[in-house]
Amino acid sequence: MVFTMQRLVRLLTAILGLNFSQQVLEAKGSKSHDYIALSDQIVRDVTDEISKEYNLVHIGGGGRMSTDVEVVTVQFVAYRRATIEEARELVLRLTEKFVVEINSRENIRPFLREFPFPAKRVSISIVFRNYFNAPFADGSVSHIYHVPIKDKIVYWAEEPFSIKSIDLHEEPYAEALKITQATPLKNPAVHQAREQEVVIDETFMAFAKEMRKELGLYSENMGGRMANDIEEISVRFVKFRPTGLEEARELEVLVSERLLRAINENEKLRPFLKKYPFTNDDVKVCIAFRDRKYFSYDDGSMERVTRVGDQVTYYAEPVYKKDAPVYFGVSVVAEESYKEAQKIVQETPKGKRKVKTKRL
Repeated sequence: MVFTMQRLVRLLTAILGLNFSQQVLEAKGSKSHDYIALSDQIVRDVTDEISKEYNLVHIGGGGRMSTDVEVVTVQFVAYRRATIEEARELVLRLTEKFVVEINSRENIRPFLREFPFPAKRVSISIVFRNYFNAPFADGSVSHIYHVPIKDKIVYWAEEPFSIKSIDLHEEPYAEALKITQATPLKNPAVHQAREQEVVIDETFMAFAKEMRKELGLYSENMGGRMANDIEEISVRFVKFRPTGLEEARELEVLVSERLLRAINENEKLRPFLKKYPFTNDDVKVCIAFRDRKYFSYDDGSMERVTRVGDQVTYYAEPVYKKDAPVYFGVSVVAEESYKEAQKIVQETPKGKRKVKTKRL
């Protein structure tokens, strides 16, 4: 069984979605205190207002409140892109809103760690998600977080192929505030989209629709190195059924060929490519195989297949055997060059291919 990023996100979202006061009480094993209920009410009141004003989805919160209100944390999701400038001002506005509201409530004042309650004790986190319900992975901000007490803001970008967060930027809260005061945005909730982003979105959405319709593949995410020119494109798909090596190979070759075609034949996209035509060295493809609960299979079928450049790699989990020791972890079961994979697929008679499509 693989503990994938998607499952981690769902688990964390479920945890963060618990009632604010319940989280604190269960974590500390303490009895209910008035200040916890008061904090809970403030979070609800403020999030109701700012979620509408800034088009955000409140997914949870927490804090440090074992004996008093030391830190308040709140998490949001925004279904749009954000530049560093937009993300920065959004976090600052939300933080200041909470600070003002907390300090204005006299009933909670005796329970605050310090009064006035400072911005360094309010931690805001925002994840920016795309139409695949995954963090944007195109070089824009995927996640921003105001680190409490340390009072700094950190920005991350998402790497679509490995699903890893990449450090994008970091700055003290005071410095961020100084920047926004000097060059304020009219509305940080509205992303100023570049023409390149519009074309990329159209291309990705059309390709995702094509792969789902023809191959039953569901897009997990698409992105790449494209903060300026489009240097590299990575795609991740999932197929919800067990798949053997031969079929995984056919799918990998088919998706790779279709992706290159979708890129190179798109005249609207062409001006933004760093080089033309794109080649296999410029795209990465990963296809995972899962059941409907998003668990990988332990029956000897593939866990995933990936292609990076000319290297195709096949992964699988250990086969489950009753009364035998249980082993966790994915291992490489086969490797081959992409040219070799293409040749095998091309030489396989269409009637014997696992993937049934007219265009392979």
